[in-house]
Amino acid sequence: MSRILARENVFKLIYERVIRNEKNPHSFEAVIKSTEESEKEYIISLYNGIDECLEFLQKIIERFAIDFKLTRIHKVDLAILLVATYEILFVEDIIEAISANEAVEIAKKFSNEDSGKFINGILASVIKDKDNLIEEFNKKDEVIEEEVFLEEIEKEATEEIFKQDNN
Repeated sequence: MSRILARENVFKLIYERVIRNEKNPHSFEAVIKSTEESEKEYIISLYNGIDECLEFLQKIIERFAIDFKLTRIHKVDLAILLVATYEILFVEDIIEAISANEAVEIAKKFSNEDSGKFINGILASVIKDKDNLIEEFNKKDEVIEEEVFLEEIEKEATEEIFKQDNN
């Protein structure tokens, strides 16, 4: 199996994820069982990575899909965009232009004739703004860590006050 087929399989899994609004472990297992050993790790990594970053990826896609809310984007196109956007931003051994071109090819195969242009436009924006998007993603993690830290301090302070009140 080639990387192209691996991407196509991940696209199909993500499409199902978008439609069902949840992962389907049975489909995932079936794809993994039918995949050559050399591509299993890539499929697992890509699929899980997209799932972990789903909200961020959707936000980025909606930002660059000018005049389109996420709910207006065809689900097939959204799944293609999720796979390619994740690859462009987070898979280091991928050439961005190849990922974008293969996304357009998948769109030609599974979507309508206008989808390729739409997808290519969004991915061109993602590639152009890649460094800023990665920085934004990393800051999001820093904010979450800071919020967790503050929640822990607040919890400890509340427990201390509660202990003092009970003594």
